[in-house]
Amino acid sequence: MMIRISTLILIFLLCGNLIAQPNYTALITDPQIGPDANADKLIEVVDDINKRENISLVVVMGNITANGKFDEFLWAQEILDGLTVPYFVVGGEKDYYLSEGKGNEISLLWGDDKFWFETEDEIHTGFNVLIPKLNFPMHIERKTVQFLNDKASPLSDKISFFYTCRDIYTPHLYNNLPFSVQSVFISTEGAEKEKLNAMYRGESLSNASKWLYEIIHFENDILSFFSASSLDSNLTIVKQISIGQIPILFKISGDHFEALFKQSQINYSTINETIYTEPSTGNNEFYFSAKRGLIVCLNDDLEEKWKYETNGTIYSSPLIEGDLVVVATNEGDLFTINVNNGNVFQVIGIGETITSDIELVDIKFNGMKTKGICFGTAEGNFYCYELYSLELIWWNNGVKEMINSSVATAKGKVLFQDKNETLYCLSSDNGALLWKWEVKALNFNPLFKPDIIVKNNNVYFIDFDGDLHCIDALLGTKKWSIRKIKATGKIELNEKKNEIILHSVNNKILAVSIESGKVTEEFILPDETKDEIATDIDLINGKMVVGFTNGDVYQLLKNKIFKKLFRQNEAPIVSITGMGTGCLITDYDGNITLLNLIP
Repeated sequence: MMIRISTLILIFLLCGNLIAQPNYTALITDPQIGPDANADKLIEVVDDINKRENISLVVVMGNITANGKFDEFLWAQEILDGLTVPYFVVGGEKDYYLSEGKGNEISLLWGDDKFWFETEDEIHTGFNVLIPKLNFPMHIERKTVQFLNDKASPLSDKISFFYTCRDIYTPHLYNNLPFSVQSVFISTEGAEKEKLNAMYRGESLSNASKWLYEIIHFENDILSFFSASSLDSNLTIVKQISIGQIPILFKISGDHFEALFKQSQINYSTINETIYTEPSTGNNEFYFSAKRGLIVCLNDDLEEKWKYETNGTIYSSPLIEGDLVVVATNEGDLFTINVNNGNVFQVIGIGETITSDIELVDIKFNGMKTKGICFGTAEGNFYCYELYSLELIWWNNGVKEMINSSVATAKGKVLFQDKNETLYCLSSDNGALLWKWEVKALNFNPLFKPDIIVKNNNVYFIDFDGDLHCIDALLGTKKWSIRKIKATGKIELNEKKNEIILHSVNNKILAVSIESGKVTEEFILPDETKDEIATDIDLINGKMVVGFTNGDVYQLLKNKIFKKLFRQNEAPIVSITGMGTGCLITDYDGNITLLNLIP
């Protein structure tokens, strides 16, 4: 009897000690607020956290929403604002890949997509590592590195907690971080617990039958992870790590923006902004659009001529027509800007979120030949505005799904896809539906955004499964398809040889005849690219140049062997643009390099 009483007293003292200690962090993972009952579970988690006096910080990470809808973000915010302690949000794939704003909703509602919380002994920091335009790679944006650099001291004896939706314990990511510190990596996806002791994957709230969350505490050189659940009134120890098992994260000395193969470099510049899209060229000048809404014009020496701030978010390339630059923001504003000085010519708000690329098409308006600006929206509407007046010419509201594809034009036609990959062909004269073709892919990847190429009244594109299709542009019927080539989405037309050039996950570049639909040639890529995706392929004076998600650029030599031409840093290559005998390389961090090609 005495033993039983003593045991109960010991349990009580241990629990009492746990509650009394400060600096406990609550971790809520993958709430996925949406139509299901996940909201009820999150409400119960918030209530339980508020009852515990020891918790000083709450981190909510993973998929905040179930479908990326704005109402779901608002619902999650309303519930989480009921917390009585500070909380921070780190979004997941559904928040970035399914949403209209590609994750920009997190910054809009919670002030930023990154956070820093520091106590006497600990640093807690979380940030986004997803690239909404690319499904596979992870990358820490330059702005995030600068943010961490501003917050962190060069040396620190504090333990640091990194919260990301995917495992960032890979050299090309953590070497960019600006401080030396013992670090714990907490993620929702990709964390292999056996890979590293100081790595932890949060338990998904959305997958649990009842509410649950975790509590993190560091004391006496021991890091403990506890599980709190409706199934057990007591906290359960999930994992413990001693201080000796926690690695020291360190930054490699030197400038990590060092360029390789400097003998190929002609010129270099940076706009120090995140860039998603390729630049446009005209009048021996380059026009760049940055994610945070900045339009920059560089001359042929890569020196800034002018810049303009749209105060929006830009996910599409600017267009050049005569003396005008055309730009659309995700928030729904359409700009025309003077190419000579960067002054705004006209701007209108369309009242909807623009989610597709923009494209110019030849049209007639008021009896005169002119240009139309075409684009699609999150509501499934497709619009055409006259270039010089920004008057609405026509619109089509028959799609009913988000239009988030590239846009292609042919004589009298405009082509695009909705989020389910259905291919639409509209009349450029009045927006009437000419035909649509539904893809029967086995997989669904809402981020997958392949190129659409039109040549000789044929339409070419890649589907979610990586299959290549050729559709008759006049009839909307299939001419041929190539299955199981596992293309990654980027395709380039070789007009000289009548071939489609594409990248395969089998680490090959394939050439496909546009007439027969047969693979005519295969080029083996180096082993270094086997886990990468080709982000751009360009044919420059007959020379093939390929850029990858790890920042590498390769050129195909005459002996049909790829040789690494250039690497700026670890940022994914966004575009390769032919310039005379050279090429202009743009990466995700806003680095712009003019290169000579290998003879």
